[in-house]
Amino acid sequence: TIENIKNTILELGILFKKEEKSKEMISRIDDSLNSLKSIVENKKILIVISPKKSLSNQIYVTGNFLYFEDIIKASGNKNAYYSENQAQPVVNTEKIIGMNPDIIILLAPFLDGKKQEQNEIINAWKQLPINASKDDNIYTVDKLYAGIPSQRVEYFINDFKKILENVKNKKLQ
Repeated sequence: TIENIKNTILELGILFKKEEKSKEMISRIDDSLNSLKSIVENKKILIVISPKKSLSNQIYVTGNFLYFEDIIKASGNKNAYYSENQAQPVVNTEKIIGMNPDIIILLAPFLDGKKQEQNEIINAWKQLPINASKDDNIYTVDKLYAGIPSQRVEYFINDFKKILENVKNKKLQ
């Protein structure tokens, strides 16, 4: 969770006698989270881990017990996936169609800078009959920090904010 990440940063700051630095990092994370409010709200957001070029029956998505959930909630939206089970969620295309996410974020750090391959993955997702594909709200985050629970979560939150702003700007047109 975001709280776990912040507590670890603080504990490491104490351990290495860098408390002020750790408090600054935590403050930046909190500021980033607060900046997400009221951009777009009440959207179902699905975050996919390591997407592939073809949609298989084993699609890993972020569940309700990871820091991604905290980020989605801080933005006033909700995770398209819901389960009381704390295990890593694995879904298939039928389940995704049933969730009907409004926004899909594909975590693809292995495709850093490889725009053509990212577009191929996005195009596979655009074939699904869901709101995210109809509204062209399928995005990739291709940076190595995508999916690493550390102080770099601030960078992911900023990427997430840009995605929400893009969705909002489409609605205004």
